[in-house]
Amino acid sequence: MNANGVANWLIEGIFLLLSGLTLANLLRHRGRSRLDIAAMFGVLAVAALAQALAPFTPLTGWLLRLAAISLSAQPFLLLRLVGHFRRVSGKRYWAALGGMLLTWTILVFFSTPPLWAILCATTYFVATEVYAALVFVQQARTTAGVTGRRLRLVALGSALLAVATLIFVTGLVFPVVAPVFSSLALVVTTLTGLSYYLGFAPPRWLSNYWRLAELQTFLQESAGVQIGQQADKTLEQLCLAAGRSVGSQANLVALWNNESGRLELHTPEKYPSLPAALAGDGVIGRAWQEQRPWLAQKPAGLGTDGARLVAETGSQTLLVVPIATPDRAWGVLIALASSSPLFAEDDLALLALLCQQSAILLNQAAALEQTRQHAAELEQHVAARTADLQARNEELDAFAHTVAHDLKTPVGNLVGFATLLKLDYPRLSDEERMELIENVVASGQKTQHIIDALLMLASAHHGQVPLQRVNMENVVHEARQRLQPMMETRQVRVIEPESWPPALGLEPWVEEVWANYLSNAIKYGGQPPCIRLGATDLANGKVRFWVLDNGPGLTAEEQSFLFMPFSRTSQPRTNGHGLGLSIVRRIVSHLGGEVGVESRPGQGSMFWFTLPKA
Repeated sequence: MNANGVANWLIEGIFLLLSGLTLANLLRHRGRSRLDIAAMFGVLAVAALAQALAPFTPLTGWLLRLAAISLSAQPFLLLRLVGHFRRVSGKRYWAALGGMLLTWTILVFFSTPPLWAILCATTYFVATEVYAALVFVQQARTTAGVTGRRLRLVALGSALLAVATLIFVTGLVFPVVAPVFSSLALVVTTLTGLSYYLGFAPPRWLSNYWRLAELQTFLQESAGVQIGQQADKTLEQLCLAAGRSVGSQANLVALWNNESGRLELHTPEKYPSLPAALAGDGVIGRAWQEQRPWLAQKPAGLGTDGARLVAETGSQTLLVVPIATPDRAWGVLIALASSSPLFAEDDLALLALLCQQSAILLNQAAALEQTRQHAAELEQHVAARTADLQARNEELDAFAHTVAHDLKTPVGNLVGFATLLKLDYPRLSDEERMELIENVVASGQKTQHIIDALLMLASAHHGQVPLQRVNMENVVHEARQRLQPMMETRQVRVIEPESWPPALGLEPWVEEVWANYLSNAIKYGGQPPCIRLGATDLANGKVRFWVLDNGPGLTAEEQSFLFMPFSRTSQPRTNGHGLGLSIVRRIVSHLGGEVGVESRPGQGSMFWFTLPKA
């Protein structure tokens, strides 16, 4: 077998293989585009098979004529494939149909066609192939990815087939150059078969390589996105990549909202009338629920959402692909095409790859945002903890200052009286000795009271307090008993209400509050002190207890330093109020209440605190 024979067998094998692959694809995925592809390669396979069998049968002439008739149908069927990308005018469609029928007539009725017939058939064949090649080239310029590459190969195959036809006809018209042109036509036809094979039915490894190349482009575009804009930019890049890769005229993203339990459409400015929330029916709901790509054409399978999207964008076909990883599903990508995709399987596979990578980027963005939030919360916690430690350090300094200040006088008196008693004991009378002993005891008791107050203040610093119903009448009575010597000395008059409203607290702590308020009222009240006690129900579920004295009152500046945890060394100290009111504030705060004072110079002072109602 010579080189021409080998080339013929190669060409025939390629077209038979293509016919088988496209037929299998049609059986797996039915659709108009796949039917047109299978039909085109079917007539090429018939032509190849008839030509291959011709030398081995007595019907050589009729088989060759059948091969020519089948081959002449290829341009018309190719024109039908063009209709998937661009609307073919009626004149062009009928001209191609007429050219095909004319060619069939010539082949049937003329054993040796005249020159005019050959020229007419050639014009139909070449013009249709060139037109189809130009359309495929134009579509390939606006489409990237696997589809773009396949369209360029299909366009190349159509152009080569037109060139092969011209070479073959030239050989027929000019027999002198027929041997050379025949060999050249075989070479070009072989290239045509290879181009069609790689365009219409590429091997899987080649398709995967093309998909990875498009994915690499997408990742490079997403690499420069700023961290704070990663999620929005990823979705934007996904829509751009989808339009570029499959030639869809509109690309939308619908994300799942856990609160509403629905897919919510991220509507671009170009389509402001589209709904924000989707019903989740039809192909969109199916793709989301089953988590796999779906394709639907108008009107079957679109559903309510799909029909509205198609009508709004002027599309014909929906390609819906989940944006998800095994760990998390984000939503769906909706690509809307003006016609049925010629290579729908490859388009869905590429979109699925882009959507999966987008979901990975969204997962990373969400994890990064969560990390940033945790970092911010940790920073706030550290700042708060640092401020708390700083406050505690300042409080400790103030505590030390307060202890030294408040213990200095009674301890000094205690030491002084004891020293005097020790040194002058022989010369002192019994009455003088008893008086010094009483002063030592009084100073010791004063020191003990201060220490008890400091311990009370420290114990009020930790933990939650179990609140109990307080018998306020007994608590006030106990506080007055503690101050009875002072009250008798100052001839204090105390006016209490007939009854006390029930409240919640801790009786030893509440007693300390009353003791401090009463002590201050006695010390800084009038001459003699007249103290009125009372309680008022508040609307916020609390009771306000108060102590009103008849003293000179406090200025606004003096009131500003009351109830501070400890009076700082750089701040003036209100005489006698510092430590006691610090205790009051801390105790009442731990009991769930508040403290305060109402006072004007010359009008006395009313100190109050609140407790929850029982």
